Amino acid sequence: MISFTTFLMFRRWRIKDVFNDLYKQPANCLTIQNIFRDVYGNEYIREADQASFLTRTDLQQFVSNLSIGQGQTFIDLGCGRGGPGLWVARETGANLTGIDISEAAVKHATNRVGLFDLEGQAQFQVGDFINTKCSDERYDGAMSVDALFLVPDKAAAVHEVARVLRPGALFVFTTYEIDVPLSPLKIKGYGPILQEAGFEIGHYGESSGWKDRQLGVAKAILAEKSKLIDEMGKTGARVWIRDAQQAMMGINRIRRIFVVAKKQ
Repeated sequence: MISFTTFLMFRRWRIKDVFNDLYKQPANCLTIQNIFRDVYGNEYIREADQASFLTRTDLQQFVSNLSIGQGQTFIDLGCGRGGPGLWVARETGANLTGIDISEAAVKHATNRVGLFDLEGQAQFQVGDFINTKCSDERYDGAMSVDALFLVPDKAAAVHEVARVLRPGALFVFTTYEIDVPLSPLKIKGYGPILQEAGFEIGHYGESSGWKDRQLGVAKAILAEKSKLIDEMGKTGARVWIRDAQQAMMGINRIRRIFVVAKKQ
């Protein structure tokens, strides 16, 4: 959900502050749920409780491409409230470690483990893409949903993912290419940094229908902003509202992609 332009409008690069503003709010905002349900249709999964543009198809692709199963381990980077990673863990039987920069997000995610019947199978901790605080070659797979584009040093982030993965493990993620002059987040393609970090790219392509969904959500948020403020308070609602305002202006300078890369 959070876009690069949100941070320009907030006039700060304290990403942790912005996400804590978002995740300190209740996880069950009915207005947000209804907006995503109406725009996404069958692609909406309430359980995922995402703050991103995740779809049912995305989740199914994570499961099918990660190639993990019972007794194996994977890491979800930028896990938010944990829904996507927990969903994948339940479907695959693999053990999950979720990492997020926001203490509020980690608290929410930890409290949701029982909702997926994954006690002892999932854990969440504070960290980030560049410093996961995990040991070398610990995981059999890695996933990330709409988070890597927010890291200023994307090359360092990809190297960190490579460090914690075992040889042959897959890194499956969605993110954005950004073509905005002078933006600290500008990146036209992730291929070179993935290859330099020792990954072989198996799939790299644009997510189907992402732009229509993102614009649909943005328009609905702006139409319902008074309800959002009443339901979430100004602090939480402003993150959604400002992101929607910027999406309406900057959508043609970004591209959402789905990537599958194998550590060599």
